[in-house]
Amino acid sequence: MTCVLSKAPINIPKESKDLCVEKCSLYFNYGQSSLSIKNNGDYLSLGYDASTTNVKYNANKMEIHEVRIYTPSLHTYDDEDCVGEICIYHVNYIIR
Repeated sequence: MTCVLSKAPINIPKESKDLCVEKCSLYFNYGQSSLSIKNNGDYLSLGYDASTTNVKYNANKMEIHEVRIYTPSLHTYDDEDCVGEICIYHVNYIIR
C-alpha cells in the first residue's frame, strides 16, 4: 500500500519544537484474527481480518489493510535505528 503524502522513512526526534495544532481523536479495539504471513525481504507482511477491529480516527471508520514488521526499524528515532518496528496500515471509510 502506498500513501500519496507519505514521507517515510523519517527521523522521529525525542523532542520537537514544532507545535501540534491538530485535534485528533483515536479509538481502537483490535480483535483477534487469523494471520497470513509473507516475507517481503526487508519486512514481514501480516494479513489481518479487518472485520475483527473497531477503529475510529475522528469521524472516520478505519480498517486494517496490512500489518508490517520491520527489522531493523523503518524509521529512525533520534537518528538511531531500533531493533524492530511494527507499522499498522489502515484504510478509512467515511461514516455518514
